[in-house]
Amino acid sequence: MTLSADLLIIQHSEGCPPGHILSYAPNATTVRMWETPTALQAMAAGQAALPSAIVVLGGTENAYADSAWPWLADVRAVLRRCHEESVPTLAVCLGMQLAVVAGGGSVAVGAAEGPETGMTRILWEETAADPLVRVLAADEWVYADHSDAVSELPAGASVLARSDKYVHVMRWGSVVGVQYHPELTADILRTWLENNPPSNADQLLADYQDAADDLAQHCQRLCEAVLGAR
Repeated sequence: MTLSADLLIIQHSEGCPPGHILSYAPNATTVRMWETPTALQAMAAGQAALPSAIVVLGGTENAYADSAWPWLADVRAVLRRCHEESVPTLAVCLGMQLAVVAGGGSVAVGAAEGPETGMTRILWEETAADPLVRVLAADEWVYADHSDAVSELPAGASVLARSDKYVHVMRWGSVVGVQYHPELTADILRTWLENNPPSNADQLLADYQDAADDLAQHCQRLCEAVLGAR
């Protein structure tokens, strides 16, 4: 599977790269926002065309942290345009939270039920008449790493999957948000664990590696279903 060459990947920090997604889109353009924080201004203002599809990755700040990451307002504006113009969009972790805020929803910073870290079971909404559910309903295990969570969806958005704590997959028109990390590779995870080592780092890595093939296949199915392939 190869995704459109016109795919734009929005990366917020060096530690959260596109991972598996880039392997399906070798010709995609990745914008490294910490290096070029004004890169999306024209697109956000409606002065530049949107690409055929967009991925918004995760990061260590929260969805309201404009003072730390001043480009977040532009990302939210681009996500609103994607929704309004029906551009296929995959928004990952912080990306989903930015989409929620862009649509008038809200995010709980330091959500009350606590963080989710590691292999996490999600349950798909069986009653959701959404093609994504039909494609991914058998995929129950994902790797999550977050402490903020969606508390209110945008008007018109729908929940497609949840963990026992939080919304994990939502659709807002052409924008699909996932709270977990489908892009994650073993190398990315090792870097996360080395930079901020939890007491159970070895177990987290071992659990990921046990499921690595299934997780990579899930990422491929998700990207194909949301972003399309050529």
